Amino acid sequence: MLAFPFFSGSFATRFRDWLGARGIDAELRELDGVCEVLIDEDTDAGQIDEIEREYDALLDEQAAAINAEDSDGPAAISRVGVQYSRADGSIGQVRLPAETVNRIMRELSVSELQALVQTIADEIERGGDATLCER
Repeated sequence: MLAFPFFSGSFATRFRDWLGARGIDAELRELDGVCEVLIDEDTDAGQIDEIEREYDALLDEQAAAINAEDSDGPAAISRVGVQYSRADGSIGQVRLPAETVNRIMRELSVSELQALVQTIADEIERGGDATLCER
């Protein structure tokens, strides 16, 4: 299954509904405060490109909502988990304080935050204990 994580259930539901309107079966699940939309890995490559464009657009819209001036308002994040992939293919999740993520989201997009977490996880798995000069 291909997973598309969202911090907001409403954005995940919109994405699932968008997929359904295109005849793509999708499952919505929530795990530790992160909503995921799951689709079959064997989805047509042509559809995947369109799906990824829509997903990116929704992530940008979600980030804009999070970046709203009133961080105590309804758009503020209250709990966050960011997923990463382990070398063995399994999925892990980093739980982050909501206040920290709200501050990070003022500068980074959701996809940039996920990429940062993935880079850190990759370095930890590789045993990244060498100094920068030793690399």
